[in-house]
Amino acid sequence: MARVQEAVAARTSADAGPSRPVERPRFRPDLEGLRALAVLLVVANHAVGWPSGGFVGVDVFFVLSGYLITRGLLHQQERDGRVGLARFFVRRVARLLPAAVVVVAVTASACLLLFFPITSVPLLFDGAAALLSVENWALIRQGADYLDPAGAVSPFQHFWSLSVEEQFYATWPWLLVLAWAVALRAGRWGGSARRVVATCAAVAVVVSFTLSVALTERTAAAAYFLPVTRAWELGGGALLAAAGAACVARLRLGVRPLLVTGLRWTGIGMIALAAVMYSPATPFPGAAAGLPVLGAMLVVLAGEVPGAPASALTLRPVRWVGRISYSLYLWHAPLLLLLPVALRGVAGPDHGDDLLVTGVALLLAGLLAAATYRFVEAPARRARVWETLRRRLRVPGSPRWTRIAGVGVTAVAVVALSVVQWRGPVPEARGAEPLARPEAVASTAQLQDRLQKAVRGTDWRGYDRQLSAGALTGAAEMACMRDPLDGSDGGSAPPFSWTTLPVCLPDPAAPRRAVVIGDSIAMSYVPAVREALDDGWGIAAVGLQSCPSALVRVGEARGRPGYADACRRSREQDLQAVARMKPDLVVLASAESGMRRLASGATGREAAAEWQRGLEKSLERLAGTRARIVVLENPPETTSPVDCAARTSTPAACVRPVSAAWTLKSDAERRAVSEAAARGTDVTLVDTLPWFCVDGGCPVGDGRLIARIDHGHLTADYARMLGPLLRSALAEPAEPGDAAALTRAER
Repeated sequence: MARVQEAVAARTSADAGPSRPVERPRFRPDLEGLRALAVLLVVANHAVGWPSGGFVGVDVFFVLSGYLITRGLLHQQERDGRVGLARFFVRRVARLLPAAVVVVAVTASACLLLFFPITSVPLLFDGAAALLSVENWALIRQGADYLDPAGAVSPFQHFWSLSVEEQFYATWPWLLVLAWAVALRAGRWGGSARRVVATCAAVAVVVSFTLSVALTERTAAAAYFLPVTRAWELGGGALLAAAGAACVARLRLGVRPLLVTGLRWTGIGMIALAAVMYSPATPFPGAAAGLPVLGAMLVVLAGEVPGAPASALTLRPVRWVGRISYSLYLWHAPLLLLLPVALRGVAGPDHGDDLLVTGVALLLAGLLAAATYRFVEAPARRARVWETLRRRLRVPGSPRWTRIAGVGVTAVAVVALSVVQWRGPVPEARGAEPLARPEAVASTAQLQDRLQKAVRGTDWRGYDRQLSAGALTGAAEMACMRDPLDGSDGGSAPPFSWTTLPVCLPDPAAPRRAVVIGDSIAMSYVPAVREALDDGWGIAAVGLQSCPSALVRVGEARGRPGYADACRRSREQDLQAVARMKPDLVVLASAESGMRRLASGATGREAAAEWQRGLEKSLERLAGTRARIVVLENPPETTSPVDCAARTSTPAACVRPVSAAWTLKSDAERRAVSEAAARGTDVTLVDTLPWFCVDGGCPVGDGRLIARIDHGHLTADYARMLGPLLRSALAEPAEPGDAAALTRAER
């Protein structure tokens, strides 16, 4: 690569004729103001949820990064005839790493102090991913949805955007050097590095934008973090750096101040419009990202005009916020997430002092950002160690084996840490081994007594075994879930068959067969079903991601188009396959969130009526199997123990009431079971509420075992403990015609 750059430099010098000084890129105060706008949008969105589309501030940052980095590379190429890659990478490290190390170290220490290992260990893996610039890949592996307000949030999660930028920094200079070499060899250099950069950036924008639109439609959650779906935003900034000045000259904007001002305010208006109109339900990035990206590009283009008129972006207070924007971005998320835990033990929206705590967190974020800029960022950029490092990286006389060894050690360390991070704990699939045999509970009355004590719990000592684990252990059957949109025809998941994962299959030699059907909540019940049935049963798990056992059209939290129809078709295929199998027992269960995601948009009693009709259709499909059918109520959604179990809180602070939505869904299922039983179907609904809640309050566990891995899915240990209770319910079925007629209020 060095020889390529030397050849390019020689050819450039020959084409350019006598050397002439190349002006250093002028300072752009308006870009500091644009940084301030971007960071304030993100911070406001994270702090108070308004503007609902404030996440577009990240897209503005991407445009700015692409512009500034490419402008610097072009300046080096035009001034020296080559790009000093060692200088470039050392400057990036000096600019970004010191502040990031400080924030990650402080945040990780706070996590260790505030949380038990069940929470802190996965967060430490996130911290490692943040420092290794792979946080975006870690979030994809975890199945995170950045725009899902109910999803789990890490104090390191915002590092995903910095990871995307740093992946851009790691690849873009090499691509430009290669492009310059190819242009030189093809005889198309033309004396203009900008022409080559503009061509590369334009191609990158077109390819990446096309991928962004396609992948956002198919898998929006992953597309949000992927570098290939974000590259066009950085490429837009790069295109401006290469062709912006020529565009300004052609449009003669320099003699039209009013046009420049209009261009700038149009861009700001586009960014503001996206921030106000967009929401977590907006498919993003995709085509929707075009509005804030084009807006940012217009603002940057307007500032390309020499002597462009001043604006609000160049006011001194605004520029100061822009100057500390990097540190402010780093600090705001950890403080917003961890300060409520430090002050009151539990984070959540149902506390009256939320605004006060949020205000204190923002004030501290601003103060820490200013201090970090003053004492870490600025001094680190000027530190002599970076110049020494740069010289050592490029001194030709240093022993080759020393340089090779240094690069090799660094590469091995990065790869090793990345593998550790990549294989880190995911609560639904990994974690500590489940207990060898959870302590048996003899009756519902005994469990109610435990729950009553757990509601008043003042310490976490009873939960030590699980809290000290690296992560909570979910049911292995979680892996049995298929995606309704993963079918080969693009329309629905493959029909249920006996060729899926072994854990999903029954013992073929078993004289009797049971099938559990539903979404991830149903899969989390499977350990209880296994404990409830004896060795003569073979148990199959038939799961569809976010797709309930009731035949209703539901949307997906991530908003993928076509999901509602694919879910319904896939579920019907599964029910038909199960009917052909002739099982002896069928168990149905569905998440509480399913009734909130009805494609019809129905809410309240209308949603409950639609849910009832859907469950009746499922029971009708299964009636011909002559199997006994059991409908399990879902565990009421409550606070996730990963968020709630803090050293500064008590179990009593984690108790949440049974929601009205859960009651509506439960009553709808009871009515559906009653109607099916009246038609002669052998169906029973098991009242599971006493297994999780007492006197209307739902604790985090029973004082000995934590009940859920998150807001609703059962831990494997707790599900297995419920086995004897489910066995009793299966052995002595209630009279559904009597029980189903009673509403929760009447009981």
